[in-house]
Parts: sequence; C-alpha cells; structure tokens
Amino acid sequence: MSKLSELVNGLGKELPITSQILIDVRFKRKDGSWTDKIQMILDTGAVISMLPMAWYYELDASESVGYKSYGVN
Repeated sequence: MSKLSELVNGLGKELPITSQILIDVRFKRKDGSWTDKIQMILDTGAVISMLPMAWYYELDASESVGYKSYGVN
C-alpha cells in the first residue's frame, strides 16, 4: 500500500482514510436451507454487489446479470 500512497501523493492528492465494516451474512440455498454465517465486508458506497459465479448455482438467486469488471487487483 505504501507504493500506492507514494504514487497518489505524487499527484498532489492523498488516499482517503477508510474503515471496513465487517458483517455476518447467511444465504438461502435453492433447497431452502441456509448457509453457515460468512463474514463479509459491507461496502456502503457500492452500486452493485458481486459474488463468485459458483455461488449463483447453489444459492436461491433471482437472476444473474453480466458485467465487465475493470480495476486494480
């Protein structure tokens, strides 16, 4: 993260201070049962929520929407 901070500071800007909100979630499976609790990060600024595609086939999801995702890994 320090290299990214140096790069951003070189542009005359600073990285914002952020905090992660951890929540426990459970998902309903297609057979009606529920998954165990999974700890996830709640992103209050996210426009969409992304889950692994493998989960779509196991969970009681209403629909799948295709998006191309770009960003930093």
